[in-house]
Amino acid sequence: MKRNFIIVGVFLLLISNISNAQFFNKFSLFGGPMVGWQVPNVTDLNTEIKKLGIPEFSNSGYLTLGGGGYIDVPLVAGLRIGAFGTGFTEDRVYTPTTNTSTFKTAKFSLRYAAISVEFNKKFSKHFDYTIGGNIGVGSTKLAVSQFNQNSGTWNLSNDTLLTSSFTNSFTATTYTFNPQIGVGYNVTKFMYLKLNAGYMFTLRGDWKLNDVLTVTNVPSGIKADGFNFNLGLNFGLFTD
Repeated sequence: MKRNFIIVGVFLLLISNISNAQFFNKFSLFGGPMVGWQVPNVTDLNTEIKKLGIPEFSNSGYLTLGGGGYIDVPLVAGLRIGAFGTGFTEDRVYTPTTNTSTFKTAKFSLRYAAISVEFNKKFSKHFDYTIGGNIGVGSTKLAVSQFNQNSGTWNLSNDTLLTSSFTNSFTATTYTFNPQIGVGYNVTKFMYLKLNAGYMFTLRGDWKLNDVLTVTNVPSGIKADGFNFNLGLNFGLFTD
């Protein structure tokens, strides 16, 4: 691990010296983790899971985790190109009130990778802002499960266990488009914080049950469209 940090440090110093020598226009190269908040419209989703007696999903949004890398392209002033991956998973559980009732769960998730294109502009020594967006591809998933209270004991030969417990996993390939704006702050020469806000539009392919059977008549509103926010902690080389 120590050797890796030394290699990265030497690499950054080498690029910094080359850039300062003006062999090419100055640029920034950075990346790191990001944490965010996605607020999808869950109205149609809640309508369906209420039919099963499962508690509704929250309208206030869900935590997203991910990370990516970016470069300010030296050939075009202000152009920033990057790539990242992120997503969320949220579940709801119905807990039985009697010994004869069954547990019921619903898990809703979005995972995707995207390419971003932005234009950034400095308005002070440490602050800048960006305007742009990203397009990506991933998957939206809804898994609905039911199992009885005896399922806590491992016994795959138990016919009652097999017939009373099930999981239906519905998955759809998802294409995303997310216009966004952002504000960045250079904490140090090698550390950069960036806060983004945007609105995601999605286009889904066919839903597949357990990745095999195509499912029809799925409500069109079961998707992850909505506002999103994320904060990235980036490390790298930042030049003016």
